[in-house]
Amino acid sequence: MLQGFTLTVRSEHTLTIDCPPGCQLKVLSGRAWITVDGVLRDVIADAGDSVPLRVGAVTHVSALFQVVTFMVTAPTRFHEAGFALQTRGGKRVLAVTTGRGRFHALLDDLRACIPALTTTTATAIG
Repeated sequence: MLQGFTLTVRSEHTLTIDCPPGCQLKVLSGRAWITVDGVLRDVIADAGDSVPLRVGAVTHVSALFQVVTFMVTAPTRFHEAGFALQTRGGKRVLAVTTGRGRFHALLDDLRACIPALTTTTATAIG
């Protein structure tokens, strides 16, 4: 079963993708400008093109002209994938987690919520 997350990005914005090995980016409409940190050549991908995302590299995607819509897919060998839009250091990031990595990401989210719940509960009681 294919697991993916579809996004639309305008040319004046960039989305960073953080994903495990085997993820792919498929352009659905428009033209994508894909930059990978440490790689000298950028990739221009048209509608219908699929681009494998590099392991351990930071990938940035924007529209070459106006708007691009694309899907980031997780490898089919992973039974469960999680997709989360985040902000890190002022940048928009799509984080893809699978298996154990997804479990740890969920735990981190839960740990972040516990102080808020404790504060809310204390306020509601007091």
